[in-house]
Amino acid sequence: MRPVLSRVTIAQGDEVVRVWQVEETEAHELYSNGLRIEKRYSIPKVAAEPFVHYRRGDDAREQRPVPFGIVFHTTESLALPFEENQNRALRRIGAGVLEYVRRIRAYHYVIDRFGRVWRVVPENEPAHHAGNSVWADESHYYLNLNSSFLGVSFEGPSRDESGQMPATAAQIHAGRLLTDLLRSRHRIIAGNCVTHAQVSVNPDNMGIGYHTDWAANFPFEQMGLPDNYRIPPPAMTLFGFQYDPSFRAATGERLWRGLDVADLELQRTAVASRTSLATFRRGLTQKYRRLYDKIKQPDFSQEGN
Repeated sequence: MRPVLSRVTIAQGDEVVRVWQVEETEAHELYSNGLRIEKRYSIPKVAAEPFVHYRRGDDAREQRPVPFGIVFHTTESLALPFEENQNRALRRIGAGVLEYVRRIRAYHYVIDRFGRVWRVVPENEPAHHAGNSVWADESHYYLNLNSSFLGVSFEGPSRDESGQMPATAAQIHAGRLLTDLLRSRHRIIAGNCVTHAQVSVNPDNMGIGYHTDWAANFPFEQMGLPDNYRIPPPAMTLFGFQYDPSFRAATGERLWRGLDVADLELQRTAVASRTSLATFRRGLTQKYRRLYDKIKQPDFSQEGN
């Protein structure tokens, strides 16, 4: 008989396994779902900083003490063949990646190729993982996700030489356990668990996909999540961002669907507003520029890698 797992209801129709801490030492933490978090590379905590978002409709800036979502990344580091005779080199490269991530505060968590989960930046502090970025849910939108979402990175490049998913089975398993913990702890809705390619933007040319890690092949289902590639990018529908052929070429077919839905949604809204698509998009762009000016204030901005 399988054990009955208690679940946490986060929103209507959105539940996650309840996860709690079982043990803590100076070196690690152990959780009820089997997740072990290593602390060797953890940065000491400082004063807690609020997580910032805007309420949709009135553009009011709001704060709360916990994060709203998760952005999944890859470290874009060298990936040797995942084979037994490469163990020493794999460990050496992994340690180098963690040292670098720690030095620049790049992510909250890194999952190495053996499936070990390393906490780097405390969960109540921004990490420099998302830079210029946009996401939204039904009630809020988020600009510069350094200050609103947690960054979880899988060690390795975005794609291997065959163009397939580079993550190991151990990484995916650990990623699911970590995702369950973070969603349970912070009541994060499934729709706010997305990839860097989905949120990254370039304000200079109003293009999405400035970073393309996990533009394809992210294992949403294996992580216990819906296929969030199908969500039309809020940067397009809310603020008029566009994409070029190079970004579409870097993505997979699953993400194309979200792009196509966003294009159709913009066209329909422009028609309903009785204006041209170009004029409608220009108004959205102006709205983004006003908000972007706010997030460039010294107490808000954080660099992204």
